[in-house]
Amino acid sequence: MYEFDTPLGKMIMKFDGESALFKVYEVEKTEYMLRVASNVNGAYLLEFDYTNDKKIHELLCKLDVVENIERDNGSGENLEGIEYCNNNIIFNFSVEGEFFDPSRGNDWYKYDYNGYISSDSIIIDIDKETKSRTFKFGVAWVFAPFDKDEIGPWFASDPTIAKRGKQIY
Repeated sequence: MYEFDTPLGKMIMKFDGESALFKVYEVEKTEYMLRVASNVNGAYLLEFDYTNDKKIHELLCKLDVVENIERDNGSGENLEGIEYCNNNIIFNFSVEGEFFDPSRGNDWYKYDYNGYISSDSIIIDIDKETKSRTFKFGVAWVFAPFDKDEIGPWFASDPTIAKRGKQIY
């Protein structure tokens, strides 16, 4: 699949600037997910399979937002993400990682890739030494009514705890 429709627009991925194929899975409604994110209206994992070829690459996961909407940081421990919110929806998308400024050194860093977040994208910088893996991006949302401190979509979009359910694409 080259794009995935969400209530805020299409999710797309690009690998070195070219449209990239990715798989889409529903997030499984585990006991834990039902406890922390029971009111989430949609939760999906978007997966890109990467095979190391000893070259530097860039993987971009982007939400093509169709409306002007408030954006906030959706990151946490071992999680980099973006949150969008208005009176009608809270929408999160994220990836496992801890992005850092390379000029500060990386002795503490446990990942073999880095990246950064722009206003509508999560960009992964893949190094020559990045191991072959599946990069997993979580996407989740809840429609109003919701509490202003709603955390369900944040948990449901965390690919470190979200379990793969049924494949959609």
